[in-house]
Amino acid sequence: MVVSRLTLAVLPDIEAAIAEFARVLSTDGVVVTSLDHPFTQYLSTVHGKKPMSGTVPKRRDVDYFETSGRLVYREDVDELVETDGYRRPLNTVTDAFFDAGLCLTAVEE
Repeated sequence: MVVSRLTLAVLPDIEAAIAEFARVLSTDGVVVTSLDHPFTQYLSTVHGKKPMSGTVPKRRDVDYFETSGRLVYREDVDELVETDGYRRPLNTVTDAFFDAGLCLTAVEE
């Protein structure tokens, strides 16, 4: 079993990490992973929506289908700032699992 809690969001090369998951798994092995929902990051960045509490400054230069630096709203400076990590569209993550020869049996939101 491989457990990866929010790790994929900070790795620049998730394909290599997921290939390593596949390499170390037994035939009937399981990967359990979690990540921030990519649309939440996109929504907060492009549309100025901050989950649960209003609006933040907007950035229109973000494309949902591109991997980009992870932005978070910092109340102390009242702006979006780039942090360690990456925002990826969901298909980039799922494709990395498929490319490594793994299958998805569940995706939970």
